[in-house]
Amino acid sequence: MLRRILMMMVLALGVGTVVNATKIYADLSAARAEGAAATWDAETQTFTWTASYDARLILSDLSGDLSDCSALVLETENLVNNSGSEDTPAGYRVDLVVDGTPLQGYNYGMAWTEAGTFTIDLQSNFSKEQLSKVTEIRVNTNSQSGSVVVKNAYLVKPFSLTFDESGRAYILPSDMAELVEGVTVDEQTGEITKTESGAASITLSLGDVDFSNVTAISLDYDNTSDGYSDILSNTQVNGVNVSGENEQVNAWYSSKYNVSYTEEYRAKEASKHVSSIKLHFNEELTGKMKISSICITKSVITASDMLNLTQADFKTWTSPDKDAEPTATAGCYVDFGKVVSDGATIYGDGGVGYLNYADISDAEYLKIKGTPGTTMRVMFNRVTDGGALVELNPVIGDDGTVLVDLSDYEYVHLNAVKLIWDAPSCIIDAIGLIKGGVDYYIAGAGDMVTSAESALADASATRIDVTGLTNNEPITLTSANPNCLFIASDAAKLANTTNVLVADGEGGYECANLSLDAAYPFKAPFDFAATTATVKKSVTEIGFATFVSPYNVAVPDGCEAYKIVSVDEADVLQCEPVEQIVANEPVLLVGEGTHQFAASGVNVSVAPQTLVSGLLNGSYEATTAPANSYVLQNQSGVTAFYRVAEAGKQQVVPFTAYLTLPAAGANVRMLSIDLGSDATAIENVPSSAATVVAVYDLSGRSVEGLQRGINLVKMSDGTVKKIIVK
Repeated sequence: MLRRILMMMVLALGVGTVVNATKIYADLSAARAEGAAATWDAETQTFTWTASYDARLILSDLSGDLSDCSALVLETENLVNNSGSEDTPAGYRVDLVVDGTPLQGYNYGMAWTEAGTFTIDLQSNFSKEQLSKVTEIRVNTNSQSGSVVVKNAYLVKPFSLTFDESGRAYILPSDMAELVEGVTVDEQTGEITKTESGAASITLSLGDVDFSNVTAISLDYDNTSDGYSDILSNTQVNGVNVSGENEQVNAWYSSKYNVSYTEEYRAKEASKHVSSIKLHFNEELTGKMKISSICITKSVITASDMLNLTQADFKTWTSPDKDAEPTATAGCYVDFGKVVSDGATIYGDGGVGYLNYADISDAEYLKIKGTPGTTMRVMFNRVTDGGALVELNPVIGDDGTVLVDLSDYEYVHLNAVKLIWDAPSCIIDAIGLIKGGVDYYIAGAGDMVTSAESALADASATRIDVTGLTNNEPITLTSANPNCLFIASDAAKLANTTNVLVADGEGGYECANLSLDAAYPFKAPFDFAATTATVKKSVTEIGFATFVSPYNVAVPDGCEAYKIVSVDEADVLQCEPVEQIVANEPVLLVGEGTHQFAASGVNVSVAPQTLVSGLLNGSYEATTAPANSYVLQNQSGVTAFYRVAEAGKQQVVPFTAYLTLPAAGANVRMLSIDLGSDATAIENVPSSAATVVAVYDLSGRSVEGLQRGINLVKMSDGTVKKIIVK
């Protein structure tokens, strides 16, 4: 039936109009009266009755599955009392028949003794199951005798709230004009006019929306508009009826214009299912006011590649030196996202007061985003009033950003950031900090949004700061890089079980469970302790691999580790076995398979710039080998270190190493591997009168014959040989 009404609207109004329509009107010419005491005049649209509770007007085409409808609106006029007694006013109600059973309107407060426009919040009054089985909608008598003109009856479909990346959704005047009672709304300007005293409201029909992460509802009103009158009484939030009981679900009332949606509100079960927001106007007053928009703000999880500077970071201090203490929040000029030029102050104190600054000493870089080619004045560490200071003049690059290196300064007290004099017009979007080499800063709570999802999808990210999370329940953040470290102020904010760094209360950090995969990049932001630590490393069928560990760890069963110490005159690498791998010192692994390098109670330090041990140069991130260095490869069945002829061409994957030689020996094509006097290649096994008694793998298990990789061969003369099969 609803489909037929919609098709009629398409034919009558045109496709372009109906696309945005939210109303489904009843065909009142098809309505019918039931009961001996009831009549319906379709021409005058007048419903008349002469007996109480037994006469009804059937709106036959408003039925079916109404679970996606948010409201039913009835517009009436000329209510007449024919009972002959002023003490018995004429009255009527709206009943819904659900699966054959009438749900009487007076049980829902849907009964009236006056004419007008009445909006029935279906989602608050009925459950979705009930609404899915509506077989009839009736205007039923609720008095002895009377008549009423039914001008219109229609169902309303909710409009959708679209939240942007900042967690904001806007309701515009055109939305507010949909469901009004006792007022008019200008769809362009948002001017609301109330010409008569009496009940008046605007219903914003939402359907079923989760408000459990909403933090505020703000009305952008203009109290300077011509003829302004404060006619708004309050803002009401209504919840969906999820129980099916015959009672309306009202969540709460709010303040007028700026609703602080507190944790108490968010914790309400009704907050998970909000059906509408209703603006109530003062019944006694008339006048007009202008509401240009209503903003609903949700707490969302956002991500940024820098920690944005705010007014709250700027303070007045006791002195300009590094031992100063803050005394108060200082006046801070902030001019982001606007067209500026010629010496404009973008952030800080325009007068560059020496005691007014933001202490950014713990930042490695200051990052500025804005119009490419703009030259800035970064002014800090002013020592006296009007005295000397440090001024840097970074230029914003073609990508719209510039990094200001702060690492050379013992402390950085940022007094102001300005444009140079004679600068052309430009826009500075943001100024922020990068601390400890952090890749992203994730903050907030609630729903994930695009910026955070993009940060987590970045497989090159190794360190994400989540100290800005404000969620009450732990959440799981999963990075595309399984080695990514999450720096948290409180471990309870995350449900993650691995790679979470938390302050230990003594100026350091600790990680309960460090779990790394050598196939992905890793980088420690600072020194920390790990209760348990594991690196998973795979050695391919060639049987050899280079490896570097960020902590001290014993060599596990199933493989061996060697330090490459030198190269002899025959271009053969000389190796020494090690039982313990030292942190940040690369080694050569021997033994095909996937190995777990596990340890307990370890310390992980910030890696030095070069990870060198013997002839090997390690890296925890993907890099390229320099020219004339050597990388481990298998070419034509021969495993060795092969020379890199050209820089930037040969990739070195994370947790591996390349090999370098003194310049005098860097021209040979290939360097063979010698694991010591007891290890030989299978094709070079020396002849001997002794025979093979048994063959074992590196785990000590007996195997049938020589296997690919390293074999421990016991000879009849009692000797044990280590034989490599390639």
